[in-house]
This record gives sequence, structure tokens and C-alpha cells, in this order.
Amino acid sequence: MNVEIVAPQVKTAARSIGTAAEAVAGLDLEGPLGKVASALPDSTVVGAANGLKAEWKSDKDKWVKDARDHKQATIAAADAIVEADTITAQAAKNQRETMGYY
Repeated sequence: MNVEIVAPQVKTAARSIGTAAEAVAGLDLEGPLGKVASALPDSTVVGAANGLKAEWKSDKDKWVKDARDHKQATIAAADAIVEADTITAQAAKNQRETMGYY
């Protein structure tokens, strides 16, 4: 089975992942929940809101890191495939030339 990738398209997709990561990194999911404490002082909801705020921040930060890592890994994989194909093609050319087929 042969698999063909178009490295520029793979890298474009990877950059889109990076763009999404930056967009999510800029979201303020915690800010509105942080206002609960001042809006409802001494409420039992404050603790839950603060816990949710911390959990959202943690989840968001992890997702952003994972997306950034995925972007880099995808670009590196595309580069590695292109490099391996180039090396293989050169080796095949060298073998043909050595055997007098070229």
C-alpha cells in the first residue's frame, strides 16, 4: 500500500491547529466566574464557581499546550517523511547509476 502526503497541505493544517491554540489561549473563560464571588458574597455558590474557574483554566491550559505540541509534531512528521522520501529516491538513483540503468 502506498501513502502519499502533500507536505505543504499537512503543514497548513498544522498551522491551523496552532492558530486555534492561540485563539483558545486568549479566551477568558475564568473571568466571568471570578465575578461570582463579588456578585454573591457569602454564597455557597462562590466555592463551586471558584473551583470551576480553576478547573476551566487548567483544562484550557492543557488543551492549548497539547494543540501546540500537536502542531509541532505534525510539522516535524511531514518534514521527516519528505526527508525520508528524498533519501530513498537518492539511494534508488544511486543504485540505478551503479548498475548502469540510468
